[in-house]
Amino acid sequence: MGRVIKNNHENAALVGQIEAVFAGENLAQLGLELVSTSRQEVIDINNQGVTLARQGDFEQGVKLLRTAAQQLPRSEAVIINLTGLLIGQMSKEGYKEAVG
Repeated sequence: MGRVIKNNHENAALVGQIEAVFAGENLAQLGLELVSTSRQEVIDINNQGVTLARQGDFEQGVKLLRTAAQQLPRSEAVIINLTGLLIGQMSKEGYKEAVG
């Protein structure tokens, strides 16, 4: 369930449905905690990647977000941030070095 939330953490309708399922089973607090934790994990990974890039370490930032994108292929936030880091890396290092 956590993976579904992480892949769709910005999809309010889906997250609301998941919370409703937990609430329907008298596990509302557990559902809220799962949603909160899952969202925060995606935010933290994105922030780490962006921080690495801002420090000039595009290679590690891209590596981190590529791994995240493989694990969370439907996470728009991860894909958008990875794209931004790749463009930044290409701007800094050139196309072949960044993509290769």
